[in-house]
Amino acid sequence: MVEAIINKNKKENILIFGTPFADTLIDLEYLKNKYLNVSLASEVISGNLHAVIEESFIMGMCKELYSTKATGVVRLALKINSKLNVVYFEDYFDNKELDKILMFGLNNNDYNSLQRANHARRLIYIRASDNSELHEKLNSLDPI
Repeated sequence: MVEAIINKNKKENILIFGTPFADTLIDLEYLKNKYLNVSLASEVISGNLHAVIEESFIMGMCKELYSTKATGVVRLALKINSKLNVVYFEDYFDNKELDKILMFGLNNNDYNSLQRANHARRLIYIRASDNSELHEKLNSLDPI
């Protein structure tokens, strides 16, 4: 979803937030290396404050913030700047567009197995006609 938003906003400077460790750092660096208009918030954090506080302040200075719903860092950024325009992924894409994005990610060999599994999980969710079908499919996944 982040990559689709980057592609729709190629003329904008985009600052990507995320925890710069392990697999997440690999994901962040993938986006930074692929797109000329992408920078990482972790590279501008000074370390003078707790990273979450500093990240929230930086988020509060952005023109728009794209996010999943119910993240504490975004709620804190909204406390810092109540006029911040927050766009939630779930509201930005309709199900047809989201299905297309997730299928692309599921089949994208540039993505690691964890990313592709997350795309599969989300596809199951949006394609499930009711909760019983969703639970049945989730219970059939290999827990290992």
